[in-house]
Amino acid sequence: MEKSLIVLLIAVTLYYGVNIYTDIRYRKTKNIWHLLFLLSGGVFYFTQGFPIINFIGALVLALLFGLLLEAFKITYAGDTKMCIVSAVWLSSLQGTIYITVLGLYVFYLLIILLISYFVIIRRKGWNWTIKNQLFNIKSLIFKTSLVSERIFERFPGAVAIGIGTYLQVLYLMW
Repeated sequence: MEKSLIVLLIAVTLYYGVNIYTDIRYRKTKNIWHLLFLLSGGVFYFTQGFPIINFIGALVLALLFGLLLEAFKITYAGDTKMCIVSAVWLSSLQGTIYITVLGLYVFYLLIILLISYFVIIRRKGWNWTIKNQLFNIKSLIFKTSLVSERIFERFPGAVAIGIGTYLQVLYLMW
């Protein structure tokens, strides 16, 4: 394994280890922790020899995706900060910002989707879940009210983002 990949995996594991613990235990993540790993990710990124424009692009793109998800009340500010830090660290694998940031958010949202369906099916059963989803599709088409089952009001986002980050690392290595 390449030395830079080992450094990246150790840093990301440490970052998410603490974030997952504090997110589960206190439902908060520390801004200083995000800033520390954002700066160290930036230093690591520049030691790989990638241009500054890609670094800025990763920051801006991750921020825009995060703010979009926050606007739809899918995620919270701490989740956006974690995704920005992950995008910076993961961009140093290949320097490709678009695939990195998009993949990070796709894997993150896929994990949220899978967990939410798992929880809904366990709580309500297959029949209710399928009927509910068909009703919601019909509601979207005809612009009527949706049936809402909130799962993630108390679910720690650090878990899903951490898993999404590792899936993106595997994807980028492949």
